[in-house]
Amino acid sequence: VLSVALAIASTIDLPRGGMGDRTWRPASAAAVQADYEHGVGDLLLDLRDVDLDDLDSPITTRIDSGLGDIEVIVPFSADVELDVTQGIGETDLFGDSVTSGFFPGRGTDEWSGDSDPEFEITINSGLGDVEVSRG
Repeated sequence: VLSVALAIASTIDLPRGGMGDRTWRPASAAAVQADYEHGVGDLLLDLRDVDLDDLDSPITTRIDSGLGDIEVIVPFSADVELDVTQGIGETDLFGDSVTSGFFPGRGTDEWSGDSDPEFEITINSGLGDVEVSRG
């Protein structure tokens, strides 16, 4: 069993970013990092507090994770463009088992469902599940 685990782990390119579970909760568009890198452990990126009122362009971010689950939570009203590269694990984007697409926001905000994404998110996961949901 150990040799199988070592064989799998040796095929995964671990990004920098340390070990252990990590949570990021940026409070503004300016606080969203361009890149989130994490080596080993679960990663939570909670974008619910980001104010979308005065965006001039999409908020673009990339997540690179070696081993561990990735969870991203976006505001209900946000239109989201996603692209996921998955090594080993399940992908759940707003309830669908797909790896990319445009997902319109929900609600009555003027930016919801207008075909212009508020978030453009790229996710690279080596080993672990990826889930993107609204909150």
